[in-house]
This record gives sequence, structure tokens and C-alpha cells, in this order.
Amino acid sequence: MNFKLLRTVFAIGKLFAITPPSIDITNATNCQKLHAYLMIIFYTIGVIISCYHKISSYIRYDNLKLAIKAILDSSLYIFNICTVAMPLIKRSQWYILIKNLKITQKSDDVTEKKSGRSFVWFNFAFWSCMAYMTYTFANIMGVEFFKQYWVEYVQLYVQFLTSFLMYTILTMLRARYCSVFRQLFNIRKFGAAANRIKHDINILKETVDVFNDIFGWPTLLIVVFVSLQVLAYLDNIFVVSSTTDVKILLYNVILLLLFAGEVGVHILTVDSILQEFEKILGLACGLRRRFEYKEEEFCKLIDIIIDNSPKFSVARFFTIDRSTILRIFETISTCLIIMIQFNSNLQPSDCID
Repeated sequence: MNFKLLRTVFAIGKLFAITPPSIDITNATNCQKLHAYLMIIFYTIGVIISCYHKISSYIRYDNLKLAIKAILDSSLYIFNICTVAMPLIKRSQWYILIKNLKITQKSDDVTEKKSGRSFVWFNFAFWSCMAYMTYTFANIMGVEFFKQYWVEYVQLYVQFLTSFLMYTILTMLRARYCSVFRQLFNIRKFGAAANRIKHDINILKETVDVFNDIFGWPTLLIVVFVSLQVLAYLDNIFVVSSTTDVKILLYNVILLLLFAGEVGVHILTVDSILQEFEKILGLACGLRRRFEYKEEEFCKLIDIIIDNSPKFSVARFFTIDRSTILRIFETISTCLIIMIQFNSNLQPSDCID
């Protein structure tokens, strides 16, 4: 990858004002600020128009369903505003993030898989799902469907593009932790090699902290939106499964997998970084026993590694690891039981989002 994929994501992201114009971070220009303000106006007007046309659908919902729909629309709108503001108010953090990725790129044997195809597959999967959604509900609702949901095409694509941006940066971080492991595994003399490892571990910890600072709130909003969206789709599946409308049932299953995959991939990628760090720490402890005559130096190295352990925080509300998937699943399961009890009269025609 070597920043090639990141440049591609930046090239698309700058069109929606969710990234700096390039990986060569400079101060925001007046044109870039104007672009961001125009995107905020676009989202605001689009959401207002969309909500206006959705009133006829919303009045059919009970209070619980209406509350979920309101939170979904609000969280997606806030997310879009947050992603537009991020490149402006977090400019210095973006500079540090890219700088640190470039510094650790100089580490010996840093190789990152060519993952340009992943971006193509990401777009193919997303737009295929959107095409099927359009085909299914345009035939049912006609022009009214586009009046209600046209702005969500842009909103959802920006959300998935942001998720892919985070995935790209996380894979670069994972590659650099893998490089540190290889450096430690191949260590023969403690001096310069150990200093390089200490330096890289420290830089990578700072990079993770900066990543949390930039993407903490967007990640939280994505988790909230996706969790509620998955909850709504599961509820819809229970309702539609009692009918013979296979198209709507398939739509709910496809979109459920798409949104669940978005968060699932993020969590598993973070967990893979944590596993690489644990391998580094475990190897360092093993080498301490192997090089007994350097035990004191290795103890200092182990202390530095422990002090610089990466923690992926979501806006400082909680940290991400593999168990996060289970906690989300438990929350969704509990809420689903409540929804099934209160929404037994939900009609399949209401199951669009």
C-alpha cells in the first residue's frame, strides 16, 4: 500500500470535505473552509427536505419506533457534520498522524499488502446494496422513495467512506507493529536495534492516541447508528418473515450484513493490532530469559513496551477490543426483545430504513 491507498481515499474524501486535500498536510485555505460550510448547508437542507417528506411515514410509527427513527436520522446528520468539521479543527492532529506514519515507514522491512482492490470491492458492495434498495422500494413507492431518501445516499456513502478511511489507517498501523515484531525477533545485539524498537513503539503509541483524537466521535456515532440500524433490520425481518414479500426480506438481510460488517471489520482490525502488540510483549519477555546477561536492559525495554501499549478509545466512553462485538450483540438482543413486544403490529410497508 505505502500510502497509495490512503492517497486514493483522500482523493475521494476531499470531494465530500471529510479529509484534507492530500497527505501533505497544510493549513486549511479559505476555499477549503468554504467547501466545508457548503457541505454542512447541503446536509442540513437535504435532511430537512427528507424529513418533511417522511412525515407521512413517521406518523404511522408507535412511540418506540419513532424514537429509534429520530435517533437514527439525528446521529447520521451529526456524524456528517462531525466528519466535515474534522479536517478543519483537527488539522494539527492530521499532520502528526501522517508524519508518524511516514516516520515508521522508514523502519526496516515495513511492507503493506497491496489493498487497492479492497477499495474497489468496498464500493462495489456498497453501491450494489444501494442499487438493490432502489430497485426494491422505487417499485413500491415510486418517486416518493427518492423524495424521502435521496440525501441518505450521500450520507451513507460518506459514513462508509469514513469507515474505510479508518480501516486503511488501521491496516497501516498493524503493518508497523508487525515490523516492530520482526525487528525484535531478529535482534542480535541490544544496542542500536533496541533503541530503534523503543523509538518505534513510542511513535506508534502516539499515533494511536492521535487516531483516537481524530476518529473518536465519528466512531461513536457510527456504532450508535449501526447498532440501531441493525436493531431495526432485525425487527423488520421478524415482521416481514411472516409475509411472502421475499424482496423486502432479502433487502433487510443484505443491509443488515452490510452495516454489521462495517462495525465488525473495524473492531476486528483494531483487535488484530492489539494481538500484534501482545506478540511483541510476549517475545520481549521470552528474549529476556534468553539473554540473561542483558536482563536489566530487557526489563527496561519491557517496561517501555508496557507503558506504550495501544488503547483504542471511542470518544473516551469505552475502549475497543474483540469483546466489544459481544457487548453490542447483547445490547441489540435486549432491545430487540423489547421491540418485538411493543411493535407486534408493525406493517411490512413501514420497513424501509
